[in-house]
Amino acid sequence: MSGSTAAAPPPPARQQREPRAGETALHMAAANGNACAVELLVSFPETNVNIRCVAGRAPLHAAAESGCAECVAALLARADTDINARASNGVTPLMVAVTRGARACVDALLARPDCDATATHRATGANAVHLAVAGGEMTRECLDALMLSAAGRAALAGRDVYGRTPYVLASQLGYVDALQQMLDAAAPLAVD
Repeated sequence: MSGSTAAAPPPPARQQREPRAGETALHMAAANGNACAVELLVSFPETNVNIRCVAGRAPLHAAAESGCAECVAALLARADTDINARASNGVTPLMVAVTRGARACVDALLARPDCDATATHRATGANAVHLAVAGGEMTRECLDALMLSAAGRAALAGRDVYGRTPYVLASQLGYVDALQQMLDAAAPLAVD
């Protein structure tokens, strides 16, 4: 037939999306903590390591949520991985790792100098330190990691939508141990 155009070939299997959530094989491997599959998929230069699903989450979000530090490291091995990728709600991979209490993932993310712990959730204004404080015992080790990093200490001055710094949040929730951790970090005090 003249005038007909051939359909574009489908994307490579590693770039095809799951129909409901728009997740790729890389999202799924990272979400399942399958470091070998993540390493294989990112070894192809044409693999888009920053591809987003319907919720705006990148594969690094999925790796952080799975708690698999090896998956996080495999993704971060690619220089083009956006460490501060924001999902539709503003959540970064660091915020996801903190919320899950995944200390090894938090450490891997904070090891990169471009990791931004001051990024905030669009609805709540909470940053990674706010989330580590609010998580109580489950996220206390993540608060330790944040306090050991310059990026985490920089987030201590951040205020959520209620105007609370992490110091105020810890005081309000009665988490004296978290308050002590932050004060021991010798960070600039923004306790009001």
